[in-house]
Amino acid sequence: FLRPTSAPCPGPCRCYQNLVDCEHRWLLHVPAMVPHGTWLLDLSGNHLKEVHSRSFLGLWSLRILLMSNNSLHTLHPQVEKPHLFPLTPLRKLTLLSLRGNQLTHVKFKTLLKLQTTSTHLHMSSNPWFCDCELQRVFGKIRRVRHLHVDDYEDVVCHAPAQQTGHTLASLDTRLCVAETATVLVITITVLLPTTPRIKAPETPIVAEGV
Repeated sequence: FLRPTSAPCPGPCRCYQNLVDCEHRWLLHVPAMVPHGTWLLDLSGNHLKEVHSRSFLGLWSLRILLMSNNSLHTLHPQVEKPHLFPLTPLRKLTLLSLRGNQLTHVKFKTLLKLQTTSTHLHMSSNPWFCDCELQRVFGKIRRVRHLHVDDYEDVVCHAPAQQTGHTLASLDTRLCVAETATVLVITITVLLPTTPRIKAPETPIVAEGV
């Protein structure tokens, strides 16, 4: 049985020792003043649309971050602070849940900034746009030793139309093969020399009486 702590706690949340419960609190932003010793932060079921470069600053002890069932559409750094990645401070994170958000793409560098020993990622139930870039990103993530996409087999494409309903895993490397073939056809079309038009020989005019 967990008892509420008397330590400072973000207003709409409940704190129990090293756990901060902000589930279903109608939050639009990651709350400030999360205790630095927190090792589990539950932000599930809110209305978060993005995380900022300073959202998790100081949370060095955080091991479990649950952000499923929000409206997150990006995890990228802010334009004004391109060198600050939201997940960088989370050096001890073992689980990051991003299920059920509005992610269509994710940048490899964003997740690579998780300099942890081992982190498990939950990425399914997002409206992924399955193109060659997304396939490359997931391919790179899965080759990083300390990152593990636990639900990769359940990552389903929502766009483009011809990929809707397919899992990214089932498409294997076909997305990049198709894109490469298209680029190759365009390149060949541009580089092919134009066949010169052969001009018909003119019929000599013979003067009368010659």
